[in-house]
Amino acid sequence: MNLVMIGALVGSDLTPFSEEDFQRTIVRRVKRLREINLKAFELGLKVIRRTITT
Repeated sequence: MNLVMIGALVGSDLTPFSEEDFQRTIVRRVKRLREINLKAFELGLKVIRRTITT
């Protein structure tokens, strides 16, 4: 699962799910490397939001 890409998808507002929905799911489902995966998700959010606003 590529959480950078999922973060970008969520950040583009193309899904009916919120950022918080995905973060809760990552915390519940991802056991190994949870913090790295959360950071990857947040990176995807930041990059797409920066891209959309410029």
